[in-house]
Amino acid sequence: MILFALACFGLQGVPGGKDTASDSGGPGEVGDLGVSSTFIDFGEVQPGDMREESLTLSNEGSAEVKVEAVLEGEAFSLDLSSLDVGPGASEVLTLSFEPEAEGEYAGVVTLSTGDEALDVALAGSASDEAPDDSGPAGDISVDPTSLTFSTLTVGDTEMQSLTVRNVGDDVLTIVDFATSDSAFTTRGNLDPGDAIDPGDERTLEVYFEPSAAGLYSAKLTLESDDPDERNLDVALSGGAEEGCTVCAPRIDVDTGGDPYAITDFAAWFGPDTRTIVVSNDGDQVLTVNSVYVNNDMFSTCGEFYVSGWGGMTSLAPGDSTSFSLTYDAVAECIELAWKSLDQNVLHIISNDPAEPDYVIELQASGF
Repeated sequence: MILFALACFGLQGVPGGKDTASDSGGPGEVGDLGVSSTFIDFGEVQPGDMREESLTLSNEGSAEVKVEAVLEGEAFSLDLSSLDVGPGASEVLTLSFEPEAEGEYAGVVTLSTGDEALDVALAGSASDEAPDDSGPAGDISVDPTSLTFSTLTVGDTEMQSLTVRNVGDDVLTIVDFATSDSAFTTRGNLDPGDAIDPGDERTLEVYFEPSAAGLYSAKLTLESDDPDERNLDVALSGGAEEGCTVCAPRIDVDTGGDPYAITDFAAWFGPDTRTIVVSNDGDQVLTVNSVYVNNDMFSTCGEFYVSGWGGMTSLAPGDSTSFSLTYDAVAECIELAWKSLDQNVLHIISNDPAEPDYVIELQASGF
């Protein structure tokens, strides 16, 4: 988990500190953490209004990065939840500028990872004068406004296209874009810094590749120089479930010997009972619907019967259940199985597609 500590000091200017920020606004690094920009200019807003900008943190290393962020500067804030930037992952931090009075404002966010630190400079101004929106400007538009992906098998990938248009009357510059969850990635003919002429459009391919089962909800944030919509969010959602190998239930029966025949029942001095274990060797739920015996209708010297079976049972992959099979003789005889005539056989009925009627031949001797 990334730990972020927030401190606001109520200063309209920021005293001198580490000289690690650059007014160029280019990207920076602190340890294995890549930072999308070292300077963020919120521009001019009216007192009481708020403007948001994003800062993308990318873990370029092979281990989790722990970061402490300290914010100094009046009117600036950093709204954070618990964030976890794993190896190769990126997270988007949202900074807000909400001045209460006219003036020029400056601030700084110090990002620390162990012994290394990086300053991200912040700037903004406030004026009671209404902004002049009469001039030409770029105007961002996306289609669709949200992307809903299918429920995939873990490891599979789905792509959907997002069209980014400039519906304004001046060039629109795409400053940056990033997703808030590494399960969603982007490709296509749009890159940070690209300029889109009025009436033109670009296609951004968004890929969903989940690495674990569950529901996913994230956002794709597009930052541009659109004066009315500096940050535009596109909602992303999808789901994932574990894959399968067999992709079916598979019955396995343990009789203590031959899985398809029990030939040594011996009821010489009383009933002879065996335990039958039924297991699911597949990777989907096995439903055992019924268990029953068809006895030899031609002989009346003994009987096979089932006990301890509670009725229809569902077995998850790897689970098992058991019941008892008994032979009890009332006279001296030998019982033989007649599978072709369905005599002296045990039936196990299930939803195993390969063996829905599992048959065990039964033979016994009695005295």
